[in-house]
Amino acid sequence: MTRVLSIILLAMLLPVGGAAQPPAPAVSGDPALDGAIKKANTDWTIAMHSGDAAKEAQPYEDDAVFVALDGTSTRGRAQIEAMMRQRFADGGPAVTTEIEPQRILREGKLAIELGTVKIGRPGPNGQEVISGGSYLTVWRLQDDGSWKIQRNLVLP
Repeated sequence: MTRVLSIILLAMLLPVGGAAQPPAPAVSGDPALDGAIKKANTDWTIAMHSGDAAKEAQPYEDDAVFVALDGTSTRGRAQIEAMMRQRFADGGPAVTTEIEPQRILREGKLAIELGTVKIGRPGPNGQEVISGGSYLTVWRLQDDGSWKIQRNLVLP
């Protein structure tokens, strides 16, 4: 599986034949996958504004892994929810959010979503402080036909 993910990621990031290629569509063509991504991203937006860590963690598999920007890994949906709850306690809910999937590629029971996020929170002087960057989310097809997040990486 690691080899498949490496090949998929490499294929998504490198241009073919030295010429820039148009980006892959931000939809996979699989209605179940596209619906799961859209719902998770909509729920993420709602959760970020309301401080709802349970809603934010809902699309993760029970043994999913979240890798933060500093490389810290959190394993398991319950632990990911607790980490998110702590982030809300430390920084409060977001004032503004933006999430944009840029590429989605499916290979068998796995799919990779690459995108960008921006999160605005109140700063010390009342001015909004914007953070964000790129992300890579690995989705896995479940036995019941639904899609859940297996891995989520915040990229530098």
